[in-house]
Order: sequence, then C-alpha cells, then structure tokens
Amino acid sequence: MTDYRTTDPWTSQQPFNKPKLKAVALDAIASHPGSNAGEIGILTGVDGIWKRLAELERLGLIVRGEETFFRGTGRYQSSWYIQEHQLGLLGIANHP
Repeated sequence: MTDYRTTDPWTSQQPFNKPKLKAVALDAIASHPGSNAGEIGILTGVDGIWKRLAELERLGLIVRGEETFFRGTGRYQSSWYIQEHQLGLLGIANHP
C-alpha cells in the first residue's frame, strides 16, 4: 500500500518518514501551542504536515482548540494543543 495517489506529482511519491514528521509536528505544537495547520507548516517548513495532525489527534497526543483565521488560505483552521496527559512527558507545565 502506498501513501500517495498515482495521480500525485513525483515529489509526493518520494519516500518519507512518518514518525519523524509526527515528531516534528509535536515539537512545533509544544513550542507554539494554539498554532493552526498553516502556521505549523510555516514553522516547520514541511509542506503537507497537516496530514500528520489528524494522525496525532487519533493517537490522543494532540487536541483541537478554537478556530483561528489563517491568512495563507483565507480560511479558518483548528488550532492545536498538546493533550494534557502528554504535557508532563514532554516537560511542559501547561498550555493556555
């Protein structure tokens, strides 16, 4: 099974490391709680990192917050926070 569609550009078909991308996303959220997907993409420099956010949410590592406006798309996006029970594991005291 592939992680891309056959119609995707060749750059999307290159191998990638999902666990590393998840760690990058977690680090960005821990460092900038309340960021939305567009902002996380800018912070990390990883195009398409938003795909990992749903996976992290399903794993119970992050939670959605309020909707915030992202100028890059002109749309509202969910803000993201580290799940409360993960804060201690990451050495973070609290999130807003």
